Amino acid sequence: MVVSASTQFGDGGELPSADPACDGLAVTTSVDCTPQPQDGIIQLVEETVRIDKRKVETGKVRVRTVVDEEPVVVRATLSGNYVTVDRIPVNRVVDAAPPPREVDGVMIISVVEERIRVVRELVLIEEVHMRDVQTSEPFEQTVMRRVMRAEIEREHIAREIN
Repeated sequence: MVVSASTQFGDGGELPSADPACDGLAVTTSVDCTPQPQDGIIQLVEETVRIDKRKVETGKVRVRTVVDEEPVVVRATLSGNYVTVDRIPVNRVVDAAPPPREVDGVMIISVVEERIRVVRELVLIEEVHMRDVQTSEPFEQTVMRRVMRAEIEREHIAREIN
């Protein structure tokens, strides 16, 4: 003969606990009392325990993100280049057009024109001198920086005890 008893803690089959993770447990025990027909033998009784779990909603959590703006001063050093152009008149007769050249960091490009006279000659009109000038200046500006933060609200659900 097998005797089975179900033992549940608290009202309505729930374990009384302050910890919501333990909600929804039920304990069932069973005892094996099958008689053995032998004389002088002490019958052994075995008890087994079975634990069942179920999900119980204990509350809700709502998470929302909020973007706040705050002024932030941004500092940097800005670098740049610009080219200066100087036109230098030469007005000199040359046999061939001089190729572009660089002297002391200055690029020199010769401009020539052909003039017709009784004799044809090549006259160097001007030279264009170009310099690459690098600049560096401090820069500061206030800009709006956006920062996202999370707000968490907990909503506990009142449970009925059966």
